[in-house]
Amino acid sequence: MSNAEAVEEKNGRAYIYYKKLKENDTTYLAGRFNSKGKFATTYGFLECRMHIVYPKGYQMAFWMMPAQEGGTTPGGIKDGTARDGAEIDIIEGNRQSDSYFCGLHWDGYGDAHQSNGEQVSASALHDRDFHVFGLEWSADYLKFYYDGKLTRTLDQPGLIPQVPHFLYFSGHCFGENTWVDSDVRSNIFIQNGGTAESYIDYARVYKRI
Repeated sequence: MSNAEAVEEKNGRAYIYYKKLKENDTTYLAGRFNSKGKFATTYGFLECRMHIVYPKGYQMAFWMMPAQEGGTTPGGIKDGTARDGAEIDIIEGNRQSDSYFCGLHWDGYGDAHQSNGEQVSASALHDRDFHVFGLEWSADYLKFYYDGKLTRTLDQPGLIPQVPHFLYFSGHCFGENTWVDSDVRSNIFIQNGGTAESYIDYARVYKRI
């Protein structure tokens, strides 16, 4: 879960915190915020310079969601493509190795759900404080970047969203799972009352002219 205590703006940065809610509780806090209802864009270049938490039962993500009512299934229609909107994952920092996930999810999260994603190589991902994660989005392609280096291109017509999306920054904690490395319940630092953090230096959106 998340609450106002799990997100903080200080020293010119936005912080997302991860912690156990209470000593004997099984609830964990992971911060999140987004630009829904405030800012959305179609196409352009998006980038975020941030520090991602080392994934010991939790992760940091920079992603996008459709601004329209119905999200990835506007009007409840599942059309088999991402053109009417998709979850666009620019980074999900789920691995302790030098890689992270990027890709798409569309047509909801039920029986019609479809996805296209992969782990991309990210040299020194956990060795430096900040990295820049980017997405170049046009009507014809999605190009994903890590520290200015192109890591992945999607150019199949059915995979390129054509509607406005808003920005999302979120942490998440995991118990037993196959998605993120480790289990937050075995994270001694968190179990002993510690607070882990991701922090964002800036997020920028450049429009095509």
